[in-house]
Amino acid sequence: FQTLIDFEGPALLAGDLNIRDLEASKVLKSVGNSITDAAEYLDNHNSSKSNTKRFTWFIPNSIESSENNGIKARFDRIYYTSTSLRPIQLDIIGEEEIIDRALAEAIGEATGDPVTYLTPSDHRGVVLTFL
Repeated sequence: FQTLIDFEGPALLAGDLNIRDLEASKVLKSVGNSITDAAEYLDNHNSSKSNTKRFTWFIPNSIESSENNGIKARFDRIYYTSTSLRPIQLDIIGEEEIIDRALAEAIGEATGDPVTYLTPSDHRGVVLTFL
């Protein structure tokens, strides 16, 4: 996070940080107001209260289970340092299945190598729109 703080001008850090809410809170508290979590900003400033804290990681998202068995988290985050940019919308993408369940089962039976994931990844993409 120090690189973000030291950078002159707007800076953005986004991706799979494998950081949980408790860990993220501690880190953000330690850097003061110099870094902002985009989802937290939207939760605190968005009058429509859209669900910006949606989970970005699920396991399993597989043929064996259409449920995620309660294992989910928000590991994929977007942090920024600019006071001139303001997040206005955060969308989660990549939730749609890219392979039909019946086809996946047939491929698994034919190859002996079961197709377990039906979506592009166990992580979802995060798209942030700034104003």
